Amino acid sequence: MNELKRLYMLQICDSLFPIGAFTLSNGLETYVQHGVVDSPETLAAYLADYLALAPYQELGVAALAMQYASEPENWRRLDQLYTACRAPMEVRQGSAKLCMRLIKAAEQIAPVESLQEYRACIADGTCTGQHPIAVGLFAAAHEVERQEAMSIYGYSLLSGLTTHAAKCCCTRVFRGCWMRCRPRFPSPRMRSA
Repeated sequence: MNELKRLYMLQICDSLFPIGAFTLSNGLETYVQHGVVDSPETLAAYLADYLALAPYQELGVAALAMQYASEPENWRRLDQLYTACRAPMEVRQGSAKLCMRLIKAAEQIAPVESLQEYRACIADGTCTGQHPIAVGLFAAAHEVERQEAMSIYGYSLLSGLTTHAAKCCCTRVFRGCWMRCRPRFPSPRMRSA
């Protein structure tokens, strides 16, 4: 894969590009409003649970979309199935909005034929439009290796959730969670035996 294609993938998955347009709280805001996430422990548990499910949700769907990129009938079926599985309306609609934003941005950055076809299917009602499918089609068109594409996309999902956590959780909850979740490094004063 050439570096320009890698940069396209990084750019299209950047949760701050443009100005945070590609993030979705995936229910975190609702959980905070209802008091389900109200402590560093509950926030850490939410993030851990989200990451445990990601291969069966966004990451899995994006990987399948990459696999089906040259088979429109299969990625259309994937769109219908994934839309049906996204039970909360706010999550389903949020993913559809992010999908359209990604398609519009991709048209400006590096146009992709399969995304143009996906957009046409969304316009005619054949598809709803789901963000992970658009990510997968984009990655496949730019010949990003699946593992790398999913790593980049997974990082962007986690980055977006972290941004939402910082916005909707009180500082005490967010800082406490960060202290529990951050990598543990040995103290510089420790010597190896």
